[in-house]
Amino acid sequence: MNTEHLLQAAKEAGLNRARPLASNFKVGAAFEFSNGAIFSGGNTEDRGKTIVGACAERNTLAAANNQMGPLSEYGIGGTVGWRQAAVWANTPGPITPCGICRDFMSATAVTPEAQVLSQCEGPSRSIFTIGELLPLAGRGPGGDVKDEIEAWRLNGGKITQLASSDSNPLISRAMVAADRSYVPPFSNEPISGASLLTEAGETHEGFLVIDATTRLGGTAISMAVRSALVGPAERTPRVIAVGLYTKGDVLRAPTGCDLQLLQEIRAKHGDVDVMFGCDKSAYKTTLDALLPHPFGRNDLGY
Repeated sequence: MNTEHLLQAAKEAGLNRARPLASNFKVGAAFEFSNGAIFSGGNTEDRGKTIVGACAERNTLAAANNQMGPLSEYGIGGTVGWRQAAVWANTPGPITPCGICRDFMSATAVTPEAQVLSQCEGPSRSIFTIGELLPLAGRGPGGDVKDEIEAWRLNGGKITQLASSDSNPLISRAMVAADRSYVPPFSNEPISGASLLTEAGETHEGFLVIDATTRLGGTAISMAVRSALVGPAERTPRVIAVGLYTKGDVLRAPTGCDLQLLQEIRAKHGDVDVMFGCDKSAYKTTLDALLPHPFGRNDLGY
């Protein structure tokens, strides 16, 4: 399918199948898969309970997995993966997938070079690759990002290596928090911890919690954000730095979901320093570098 037809499929899905009861924010997505199949769908929301809904991109990929799956995982195994995607929204300018969708899209794309096309109600368009939108997606064994770091650095990615995890104060605090993780027997996830630093100089910690449905649990960073958000709404803290530690030899970066959360409560001025490490290595970069062209407030007008 050519670009115009794929964009039109995304637009029709957004106009006719989106169910945005909470926001009136209509989004449609269309994916072309490696076997030539085309799937499209819209976003879904419930009033006041948007957690029960999903973005158009994830709805569409879930439908494709149910029909053709399992979809491939980072281009390995499974049946098929997507090679081109289109997104449409009823906004003045083109949007990009949110961090959570970038996780799912990265995991099911045939290659990091798979294109993501975006169009809005106006004439403007944007074209990205999924690798550009989430450069450290964790394509290595166990989610390792070491090879991605080297490739990203060669392409101009802004990242520096730290002496060690315990040489950075925020990662050191995250290492202590990691010991409080809850990982049930059915999970093979390594324990992890996180530490957030706010503009007010406060530090908030979090640790990995996994339950059978993930409704009560969360990543270490998401649990740290929950801790930071306890209090009056008008006093929402603004994050200026975060440290993430993953126990073991596998180096993991913050997920797209984590990055989206940080984007929501980031400092109003300046970037957010992001440090992450494991037992063998540690790195420092920024939120803007890890989540370029973010989806968020400008898209929704707040």
